[in-house]
Amino acid sequence: MHDSYACRPRGAGFQPAAVSVGPSGAGRPTGQRPVPQRAHVKGTHAAANRFQQHCRRFDYVLKADIRKYFPSIDHEILKGLLARKLKDRKLLSLLSRIIDGSNPQEPRFEYFPGDDLFTPYERRRGIPIGNLTSQFFANVYLNGLDHFIKEVLRIPGYVRYCDDFALFADDKEELWAAKAAAEEYLAGLRLKLHPGKCYLQPVTVGTTFVGYRIFPSHRLLAPGGGRRFQRRLKKLQRRYQRGEIGLPHVRQSVHGWLGHAKQADTFGLRRALIEPLSFRRFAVA
Repeated sequence: MHDSYACRPRGAGFQPAAVSVGPSGAGRPTGQRPVPQRAHVKGTHAAANRFQQHCRRFDYVLKADIRKYFPSIDHEILKGLLARKLKDRKLLSLLSRIIDGSNPQEPRFEYFPGDDLFTPYERRRGIPIGNLTSQFFANVYLNGLDHFIKEVLRIPGYVRYCDDFALFADDKEELWAAKAAAEEYLAGLRLKLHPGKCYLQPVTVGTTFVGYRIFPSHRLLAPGGGRRFQRRLKKLQRRYQRGEIGLPHVRQSVHGWLGHAKQADTFGLRRALIEPLSFRRFAVA
């Protein structure tokens, strides 16, 4: 789905094309070497860019977040979604073992339509956030939501990054109706929206998404982003002084944040944080 940004393609936005598309639109093997073609770029920066494009096109945004998403993913529902697309039994068996072998997550005892008293206790749920497979599983789980919002509700502007998504339109009532429909759809996946992180507002007031506060005309870091990095710098300085880490580790951490911060209007903030930066080790007598 074009409007989901949580998985990156391999390479710098390119992938090999093994088929060509004829006039009928059907793909067929070319028998030739794969030709590089432009892939849909993913990641937080691409998601932020798409979000800002929608801010410039529409008047209102409905920002939504799924409550305790990873701990709430239902194992049986996830396996069923995988089985719809994958027919290799060995692969499905392997994925099933990975899902069932997940470390115990935070207990989630939510009731949904059709449940009896014991249903929430009988269903296994939750996948670990840090696993390499979890991001893939998380996107498979919400792929149907993407199609529902774009193809059934026909919301003109939509962007999702993992469990964080936003709907855009010029009509507030259209967005409120879409929120109610999305909640009903998510209930079928045994998921709920976070009541404290769902709101509808004009795009002009600025909306927090993927670490930025995004306006139609400009972009800032999300509130607290600079202070968190300042605390991280002080911690890096202390660890470097004690000899626990070297300069390569420091550079990697600093450059990672700078790459994120440069996507926003942060020249003054970056200068204030980086210019006085000093990493020294005290000689031991």
